[in-house]
Amino acid sequence: MTTQHDNRLILLIVCVFIGSLIPIQSSVSAQDVEKIEVLRTEINPANNHTYHLLSASSWLEAAEAARGLDGYLVTVNDAQEHEWVFETFARGDDQYRHVWIGLSDAEQEGVFQWHDGSPYIYRNWAESQPGLGEDEDYVHITGTNMGSIEDNKWNDLENDPEYFSVYGVVEVGPGANYNLRFDGIDDYVEVEHDESLQFNDTIKIEAKIKLESIEGNQFIVMKGDYGWGLYVRDGFLAFANDYSLSKHEISNMSLPLDTWVDVAVEVNTTIGLFFVNHSPSG
Repeated sequence: MTTQHDNRLILLIVCVFIGSLIPIQSSVSAQDVEKIEVLRTEINPANNHTYHLLSASSWLEAAEAARGLDGYLVTVNDAQEHEWVFETFARGDDQYRHVWIGLSDAEQEGVFQWHDGSPYIYRNWAESQPGLGEDEDYVHITGTNMGSIEDNKWNDLENDPEYFSVYGVVEVGPGANYNLRFDGIDDYVEVEHDESLQFNDTIKIEAKIKLESIEGNQFIVMKGDYGWGLYVRDGFLAFANDYSLSKHEISNMSLPLDTWVDVAVEVNTTIGLFFVNHSPSG
């Protein structure tokens, strides 16, 4: 199976046989990042990952510092890891701290993503959170009560809170073993061909994409030269099952620009159906 690309940019998350997840990028001044110190380093016995507690900073500064340490702001995968992070860093050293985790909806309001691109599955929000305020795009674990918000819960904040300090927690580890991390610039993956990779009954290909152009052919996943696969042709979803482009099925709904959408095609031996955001689109 070969996933191809042309000179136009298409950001994607492919969910066929692999998960391809895009880390959140940040941009802050190098001078601010250089001021951040590592206050403490611990190893989590549950996953053998290394965690660093950073000095107080904004979320974006902490995220940039995390990359300099070959890690990401911590991804909290389950209740056990959450409790370990809270007890070790938010309540460690006989101090109460608010700590940044790697969760943010800065890219798209209400759509939370982990800094390292891992799937957003586990959550531990305080009651009535996330607040989804205009500037509240970055998530921390509360070290103490914050009015009606109890401690040891998630709360979303602005990047650099004015009235209290927040400390970044960095996780250095291999990440989820089904993830591939891309920077989103002309990326593609080529997988060695396997003759057994055939389908005789039904196949479903699904991806999450963000188009920056609707011109030409933009491949999402493809087996060889149009062996079978999902791609975008001039802004419309298309399914390839033959080398001849004229024989390819095309959806009847155009895709939006600069917007994340879930796209899929489900095909059996005689008929195919396209989906956009889980709704049939012809």
